[in-house]
Amino acid sequence: MRPLFAVLVLFAAIAVAEDEQYRDLSSKEALYISDGPKVAYRGPRGGDPKPLILLSVDGGSQMTVRFKKDPTPWTLTLQPDRSRLVCEAPGQPRQVFERMTKEKLEGLAKGIGLDGGVHTVRIIRPEDGSASYDPTVDFDGKVSPGAKELKVTAFDARGRVRKTFKVDVPEDGKDFYFEASKATKTMWIGTNRYKIEASFDDGAVATTEVTVSLHEYEGEEAKPVIYLYPPAPTEVTVKVEPPRGLTKSEPKYEGGWRVTAHPDGRLFTQDGAQHPYLFWEAGVTEKPAPLRDGFAVPRAELKSFFDRTLALQGLNAREIADFEEYWLPLMAKRPWAAVRFVERAEIDARAPLTISPAPDSVIRVLIDYRSFDTKPVLREQKLQRAHRHGFAAVEWGGLKYR
Repeated sequence: MRPLFAVLVLFAAIAVAEDEQYRDLSSKEALYISDGPKVAYRGPRGGDPKPLILLSVDGGSQMTVRFKKDPTPWTLTLQPDRSRLVCEAPGQPRQVFERMTKEKLEGLAKGIGLDGGVHTVRIIRPEDGSASYDPTVDFDGKVSPGAKELKVTAFDARGRVRKTFKVDVPEDGKDFYFEASKATKTMWIGTNRYKIEASFDDGAVATTEVTVSLHEYEGEEAKPVIYLYPPAPTEVTVKVEPPRGLTKSEPKYEGGWRVTAHPDGRLFTQDGAQHPYLFWEAGVTEKPAPLRDGFAVPRAELKSFFDRTLALQGLNAREIADFEEYWLPLMAKRPWAAVRFVERAEIDARAPLTISPAPDSVIRVLIDYRSFDTKPVLREQKLQRAHRHGFAAVEWGGLKYR
């Protein structure tokens, strides 16, 4: 008879009124004794119990059994009070199984160990029912001491099991972590439910669940760049805070940028690197709304249009050239462009901008555009002339939809 691995063994002894279950808590194996006598075994991969062959019975406390395909005899001995069952075979390690009452089994399923200790597992983040636009989501949680295994089962919106994987068990008192993502096929667009199951040394099992919805960005707030022009070299801190954070940045955004800004627009980070501006991008979650106000611009006139309208809104020649270098090739792919300049209040709501020390003038330009084969019909937008003075901060960018 082979060693009993972390599975279920079913076995029946003599003159027992109802099934008695015994478990080896170190391996999670179990023995069931019922009237018969009958003996069966369930292997490590689960499935239906397999009958064992009864070789002999010695009174009501001991019997010998073997597997059908293994001649090794196993002696199963019940203690007089039936609280334990000892399994022995030549050349095999001795195993001791503890009797499981209905109350103990229910307690183990609730995370209560045989010593009465309560075991728990919980997710700290993300919040249950939260949504993510990032295709990778980090999970971390807490588990009671004594955990020997952490298993995660991922379900899709229909409740189908999509993947099961194990998580490293942390040292007692420390958090456990795992990552779910589209790349590893542990997260999918839509609703994702994760069941986290912790198994403990004393046989208890604790579970928790968390649901996360994954959405895709409809587009991006593309290539916003920020220029700073203080009257003298100045240490400046800049923070831009779209609701769901930045998807790209240069230099690296670490809770904000801290630079030395010069009157000619040069920016130096603490590592001595020079940058012409601060670049960032963020995801756009809403679908594009139809443009009703703006400008219908033929492809051939895009440059002259932006030369005029950007200057009106306070951009200088360098900033206009940078804008046109990026945007004109994207916008000139079809004969007509519909262009809307986003209102300042909407820009500030999309991405609050904080600069310290505060500039004397802040200019923010954000375009929303579509391309068409025929001339679009729009109400012409009224633009206000902007003036820059003193310490000036200038930003331009645009909305790109998929």
